[in-house]
Amino acid sequence: MSALTKVYLDYNASAPLCAEAADAMHPWLAGSACNPSSAHRAGQRSRAAVEQARGQVAELIAMVNERLIIGHFDLWIDDGLVVYRHSLLLRGISQASVEQLEDLVDISLNECERFYPAFQFVVWGGKKPAEAVEAAILETRGEA
Repeated sequence: MSALTKVYLDYNASAPLCAEAADAMHPWLAGSACNPSSAHRAGQRSRAAVEQARGQVAELIAMVNERLIIGHFDLWIDDGLVVYRHSLLLRGISQASVEQLEDLVDISLNECERFYPAFQFVVWGGKKPAEAVEAAILETRGEA
């Protein structure tokens, strides 16, 4: 029988920084960061890095959205924020039921939690979008 490996799954918002993320952030934390809105050369290098990251996030959003049945992720350009959007059609009724609203919130939270690691891998870990999706999606088999 093989030895069991302990896996801690309750990090919530306090997960330790992975080595890939630390490596990707190092140049910017070690003094290379400049104002990306500046016209000088150092600022333009920072601006290029921001634009490259935005492009990778946009590519990741497209890849993730292909895997969603309900709702979609979007990028708010003005704020640079990734958001999850979900709607509920109310044809023929004046308001949603409590159950429908619970389903809406439940689905939204589940999809955000499911793909949150992929966004972290791209933004902080320096992974390519395809690598991030593959690493973030855990397909389970069997019963617990």
